[in-house]
Amino acid sequence: MRRSASKQLCAARTLGRPRPHDRLRPPRPDDRHYDLIITNARIVDSTRNPYYYLEFGIRGGRIGTIAPLGALAEVTT
Repeated sequence: MRRSASKQLCAARTLGRPRPHDRLRPPRPDDRHYDLIITNARIVDSTRNPYYYLEFGIRGGRIGTIAPLGALAEVTT
């Protein structure tokens, strides 16, 4: 019984946390040009949470921004 209560507590803590993509911001106005834009990138982590989709803006061989879907629609490459 004690083990079950521990699992329930752990699940409650996990479910109450915001998912990483909920904290993302749209790109700033000065971040409107990237060398490469990756859209519909499926993000899977090892926490057993459901996967989710994001967009990445790559500039100079580095990730310039990570944004929710649709946030990089007006950005140029």
